[in-house]
Amino acid sequence: MDPMELIRKAVNDGKITHEYEKKVEVGTLKVTEAIHKVEKSSGARYPIWFVSPYAVVIKGGNLYSEAIIYSRFMPLSDGTNLLLTVELTAPLVAFGSRDTIASAVAHEFLHYLNFLALLKERSISSASTTDQVIEALGIDEGELYTANSVYSKSKYLIRVLDEKFKDGLNDDALNKKSITKWINAGLPTVVMSPSENQVKLPMVAIMSYIPEESVRRLLKWK
Repeated sequence: MDPMELIRKAVNDGKITHEYEKKVEVGTLKVTEAIHKVEKSSGARYPIWFVSPYAVVIKGGNLYSEAIIYSRFMPLSDGTNLLLTVELTAPLVAFGSRDTIASAVAHEFLHYLNFLALLKERSISSASTTDQVIEALGIDEGELYTANSVYSKSKYLIRVLDEKFKDGLNDDALNKKSITKWINAGLPTVVMSPSENQVKLPMVAIMSYIPEESVRRLLKWK
């Protein structure tokens, strides 16, 4: 999958200007650099990733009054097959610093690994994030993969995760740019509730899924 495919479609549809397409395209260089660090440190291949042509705003719920979501681990299914992806939003890639993008990329990889660790037991019926899987199955978070266990070969990745992630991505400069240069500028924005930020996965897709070899080695998946 071409990570820029949805951005180019949005440009062709007149939803995003070529100026912002260029900003996102430049930002993807930071993404690929971060992915290289994740793969080198973990020894496992990064999942399919793409840039979505919108900002994502979560409203409502006990944990959220209003928050911008910059990246998501996205399990997708056509009813039979399972496709595990990472979505990075255009504001993150266009306006994010190298450290912020690296932390988002590394954070979503941990969600990916933890999802697969649970999938290894073939016990998931529906989920959109690792946190929701933990809640559904009553699993102790201490048993799951952490930054220290996965990125022990990269002090940089552990540092940026510690600095940038605490109850979500923390970057005031990115938030300001996303609001003023994207959301308030009338560029594509998706507003949803926490419950809408979920997917249901058919059991047939879960039961048949097998990750690629490098991830199987990391997870000790026989």
